[in-house]
Amino acid sequence: MFAAIAAQFEENYRLAVDACRRATLPLCLCTIYNGCFADPSFQRTVTTALKIFNDAILRVGFELKLPMIDLRFVCSCTADFANPIEPSSMGGAKIARAIVNVVSGAKGDMSSARVFVDT
Repeated sequence: MFAAIAAQFEENYRLAVDACRRATLPLCLCTIYNGCFADPSFQRTVTTALKIFNDAILRVGFELKLPMIDLRFVCSCTADFANPIEPSSMGGAKIARAIVNVVSGAKGDMSSARVFVDT
Protein backbone atom coordinates (compact mmCIF):
# COMPACT_ATOMS: atom_id res chain seq x y z
CA MET A 1 0.00 0.00 0.00
CA PHE A 2 2.76 2.45 0.94
CA ALA A 3 4.69 1.67 -2.24
CA ALA A 4 1.67 2.48 -4.40
CA ILE A 5 1.03 5.74 -2.55
CA ALA A 6 4.69 6.74 -2.83
CA ALA A 7 4.84 5.93 -6.54
CA GLN A 8 1.68 7.90 -7.33
CA PHE A 9 2.85 10.90 -5.29
CA GLU A 10 6.25 10.92 -6.97
CA GLU A 11 4.72 10.65 -10.43
CA ASN A 12 2.36 13.56 -9.71
CA TYR A 13 5.10 15.58 -8.02
CA ARG A 14 7.42 15.15 -11.02
CA LEU A 15 4.64 16.38 -13.32
CA ALA A 16 4.10 19.44 -11.12
CA VAL A 17 7.82 20.22 -10.95
CA ASP A 18 8.15 19.77 -14.72
CA ALA A 19 5.29 22.22 -15.26
CA CYS A 20 6.95 24.74 -12.94
CA ARG A 21 10.29 24.35 -14.71
CA ARG A 22 8.69 25.13 -18.08
CA ALA A 23 8.02 28.64 -16.80
CA THR A 24 11.84 29.11 -16.80
CA LEU A 25 11.71 30.94 -13.48
CA PRO A 26 13.94 30.07 -10.52
CA LEU A 27 12.53 27.14 -8.61
CA CYS A 28 13.16 25.88 -5.09
CA LEU A 29 11.55 22.78 -3.61
CA CYS A 30 10.46 22.40 0.01
CA THR A 31 9.90 19.28 2.03
CA ILE A 32 6.84 18.89 4.24
CA TYR A 33 7.43 19.72 7.90
CA ASN A 34 6.42 17.14 10.49
CA GLY A 35 3.91 19.26 12.38
CA CYS A 36 3.60 19.35 16.13
CA PHE A 37 1.03 16.97 17.57
CA ALA A 38 0.42 16.64 21.31
CA ASP A 39 0.11 12.85 21.22
CA PRO A 40 3.63 11.40 20.87
CA SER A 41 2.35 8.23 19.23
CA PHE A 42 0.40 10.17 16.61
CA GLN A 43 3.40 12.48 16.04
CA ARG A 44 5.58 9.44 15.40
CA THR A 45 3.02 8.07 12.94
CA VAL A 46 2.77 11.39 11.07
CA THR A 47 6.54 11.80 10.95
CA THR A 48 6.96 8.27 9.61
CA ALA A 49 4.24 8.67 6.97
CA LEU A 50 5.65 12.00 5.75
CA LYS A 51 9.02 10.38 5.08
CA ILE A 52 7.45 8.68 2.06
CA PHE A 53 6.57 12.05 0.53
CA ASN A 54 9.69 13.90 1.63
CA ASP A 55 11.89 11.18 0.15
CA ALA A 56 10.24 11.71 -3.25
CA ILE A 57 10.58 15.50 -2.98
CA LEU A 58 14.28 15.25 -2.12
CA ARG A 59 14.95 12.66 -4.80
CA VAL A 60 13.39 14.88 -7.49
CA GLY A 61 15.30 17.91 -6.23
CA PHE A 62 18.63 16.16 -6.20
CA GLU A 63 18.08 14.60 -9.62
CA LEU A 64 17.21 17.99 -11.11
CA LYS A 65 19.90 19.83 -9.12
CA LEU A 66 17.37 22.21 -7.63
CA PRO A 67 17.79 24.09 -4.37
CA MET A 68 15.67 22.70 -1.57
CA ILE A 69 14.54 23.84 1.83
CA ASP A 70 14.06 21.02 4.30
CA LEU A 71 11.21 22.37 6.40
CA ARG A 72 11.63 19.52 8.89
CA PHE A 73 14.78 21.27 10.06
CA VAL A 74 13.43 24.80 9.71
CA CYS A 75 10.30 24.20 11.80
CA SER A 76 11.72 21.84 14.38
CA CYS A 77 10.45 22.95 17.78
CA THR A 78 7.07 23.39 19.43
CA ALA A 79 7.27 27.19 19.27
CA ASP A 80 7.49 26.97 15.47
CA PHE A 81 3.83 25.89 15.30
CA ALA A 82 0.62 27.79 16.00
CA ASN A 83 -1.30 24.52 15.94
CA PRO A 84 -0.43 20.96 14.94
CA ILE A 85 -0.16 21.73 11.21
CA GLU A 86 0.46 25.47 10.78
CA PRO A 87 3.59 27.47 11.51
CA SER A 88 3.50 30.15 14.19
CA SER A 89 4.88 33.64 13.57
CA MET A 90 8.23 32.29 14.77
CA GLY A 91 8.04 29.31 12.39
CA GLY A 92 6.92 31.58 9.56
CA ALA A 93 9.88 33.89 10.19
CA LYS A 94 12.23 30.92 10.07
CA ILE A 95 10.71 29.79 6.77
CA ALA A 96 11.03 33.32 5.39
CA ARG A 97 14.72 33.44 6.38
CA ALA A 98 15.32 30.11 4.66
CA ILE A 99 13.68 31.43 1.49
CA VAL A 100 15.76 34.62 1.64
CA ASN A 101 18.89 32.48 1.99
CA VAL A 102 17.93 30.55 -1.14
CA VAL A 103 17.03 33.52 -3.33
CA SER A 104 19.98 35.62 -2.18
CA GLY A 105 22.48 32.79 -2.55
CA ALA A 106 23.54 33.40 1.05
CA LYS A 107 24.38 29.73 1.57
CA GLY A 108 26.68 29.43 -1.45
CA ASP A 109 26.42 28.91 -5.18
CA MET A 110 23.42 27.22 -6.75
CA SER A 111 25.25 25.01 -9.26
CA SER A 112 24.22 21.80 -7.54
CA ALA A 113 21.39 20.55 -5.39
CA ARG A 114 21.66 21.70 -1.79
CA VAL A 115 19.46 21.39 1.23
CA PHE A 116 18.93 24.65 3.11
CA VAL A 117 18.01 24.74 6.77
CA ASP A 118 17.63 27.64 9.14
CA THR A 119 20.56 27.81 11.56
